[in-house]
Amino acid sequence: MKGEFVPVPMDYQKGKSENIFKREMQNPKASVFIASTGNMERSQKNTILMSMFDQILDIVYTEKIREDEGGTYGVYTQGGISRYPKGQSVLQIIYDTDPAKMENLNTIIHRELKSIADNGPRAEDFSKVKEYMLKQYNENLKENNYWMNVLDTKYFYGEDNHSNYLTILNSITANDVKSFVKAFLSQGNEAVVVMMPKEETK
Repeated sequence: MKGEFVPVPMDYQKGKSENIFKREMQNPKASVFIASTGNMERSQKNTILMSMFDQILDIVYTEKIREDEGGTYGVYTQGGISRYPKGQSVLQIIYDTDPAKMENLNTIIHRELKSIADNGPRAEDFSKVKEYMLKQYNENLKENNYWMNVLDTKYFYGEDNHSNYLTILNSITANDVKSFVKAFLSQGNEAVVVMMPKEETK
């Protein structure tokens, strides 16, 4: 007897939430986790756009947070659009910093997100990411793991991630990134979780 797949609801929380809590630490720091969530069509173009978005943020936050503010060793960003639940999308932003700098850095984090949604990415950032993805694609063609992944995805999910990749990537413009980011962030769902050090009691 063949079993049937039963979907299990796994929706993200709607709206905005913030949870700041304190823990005892040997090395006091603020650990920040920000997740923007929503629902975007899981197409190959949108998957590429989400990847471009988080790579552009890597460049921006390295400059604005690490270099200009000296606020952290690095900001980790990762975006994705899930196969199941279909279209469920998330952008994660994670970093550690001095507790005294946390609020200012979070302001910068959100300012730069809004800037890309309103104005699109800076031309040099967009060009750098697109060139990197083109270079990575050509290098992947020489790797067995790449082709195994292409075959696995086609066999198990019926998706062809290879044939049109280059055409889609070459067609994407900075305005496409702007439109994608605006559509994603305008859904207005964000969770902010911050772990702060507990003050020592004397």
